[in-house]
Amino acid sequence: DADAEYDECTYKMRTFSALFPERLEFSRLANLNAVQGAAAVEECVRHGVDRFVLCPGSRSTPLTIAAARHPGVRTVVAHDERAAGFLAVGYARAARKAAA
Repeated sequence: DADAEYDECTYKMRTFSALFPERLEFSRLANLNAVQGAAAVEECVRHGVDRFVLCPGSRSTPLTIAAARHPGVRTVVAHDERAAGFLAVGYARAARKAAA
């Protein structure tokens, strides 16, 4: 039912907010997918990932938007998922840093 779903989303957002209180403003995000995308990008940044190779599409839109909006992230757009993987690996090997 709708009330139970709303309560579950509120609980999950409160849990994410407790994990990332400093940077993310979850109340401004549109839905749970946006919250999870922002949390995933934030966690990657906290572990040293600052370069994201993106293949924008309908399924990855929340993650793409979160990466594009994060101030500590540089993004590269690739049009093919396989090429994106090679771009990320190439960057990681050349820079000796993680890439996503």
